[in-house]
Amino acid sequence: MPSRQLLFKTFYRLGFVPWDGHPLAHSMQNLIEGEPALPAGRALDIGCLHGMSPEDRDAYVREVTAVSAPDARLLLVAFVPGGSWGVPGIDPDEVQRRFAAGWTLLSSGSEPAMDHNGKDPARHYLFQRAS
Repeated sequence: MPSRQLLFKTFYRLGFVPWDGHPLAHSMQNLIEGEPALPAGRALDIGCLHGMSPEDRDAYVREVTAVSAPDARLLLVAFVPGGSWGVPGIDPDEVQRRFAAGWTLLSSGSEPAMDHNGKDPARHYLFQRAS
């Protein structure tokens, strides 16, 4: 979407990057520091899927699935619709539907690190690729 690309280029040139500087997602911190620790080379998306068009989301899921090894884990952190200014967001049901083939949802829930004044704008999803 050319207008979206222009918007982001303009934001970067102006130094307006509200998507940078967020606290580390609790789900990611728990996954990395937990027992057992996340092995190197596992899948991770914090803030990509929720900003894509439906066509790009189709391609994203297809490509992530194609390059993921059996039993790979994928952690997604995404804003829900209306969760953040300028971000389309993605409905939790859509996330689960898009990854239903070839992936198992291990856990999901609110992402407290992204909380804005008591709102609940983001969710995390931990998927495992079928073996």
